Amino acid sequence: MRTTPTNMLLIHAHIPPTPLLIQHTLHKATLCLSTLPNDHLLHPHITKITKTNVKCHCAALHRLFHNLGINPKHVEKIHLCPVPPNACLLHMMAIAPNKKEAIKDLSKISNCTLIFTDGSCMEGGVGAVAVLHVDYKHITTLHYHLGNDLQHVVFKAKAVAMVLAAHLLDTRDEITYLVTILVNNQAAIRSKQ
Repeated sequence: MRTTPTNMLLIHAHIPPTPLLIQHTLHKATLCLSTLPNDHLLHPHITKITKTNVKCHCAALHRLFHNLGINPKHVEKIHLCPVPPNACLLHMMAIAPNKKEAIKDLSKISNCTLIFTDGSCMEGGVGAVAVLHVDYKHITTLHYHLGNDLQHVVFKAKAVAMVLAAHLLDTRDEITYLVTILVNNQAAIRSKQ
C-alpha cells in the first residue's frame, strides 16, 4: 500500500522501504555465508559458486553472490575458539568477600609471579598501571594515560590495567607460570568471566 500516511508512518517508525530492507537482508546473509570457516559443510559449495559465473541453470546463490559482488576470498574470517561448558578453564577467578579476606588470601599465594593492576583518576587525568613482581622483587611497570576525566571513567582504566597485565604476560621472559593477577575492582573481574 503506497499511500502518503503509510509512507509517513514508515519514515517515523524508522522502517526502510521494502526493496531496501530486502537488499539489506540479502547482503547480510551473503556476508554470513562468506565468513564460513573452511571446515564448515557449506564452505566448498560457496567457494565453487564464487569461482565461475554460470550462464545457465543458475541457482539462487549464484545470482546472490554475483549480483552483490561479494567474493569470500576478500572477506576476513575470524575463527572463534568455542569453549564447551564442561571444559576445564586455564584460569581461575576469586573475589574475596571483604578487605581482610583479600589480605589473608594474598598471604596464601604460593606462586612467585604476581601482577598488581590498578586504574584511577587523579588531578583530572585517568590512567592505568600494571606492576610485575617475580620472587617478590619488582621487575617492571607498565602504565598508560587514557586522557582526562571528562572523556574516560575509572572502570575503563581498571579494564585497561587488566589488558596491560596481559601484555606483560605476553612480552616478558622473566615470568614463570603460574601467574596471579591482582585486581581491586569486582566489576572489572566479573566482566572477564
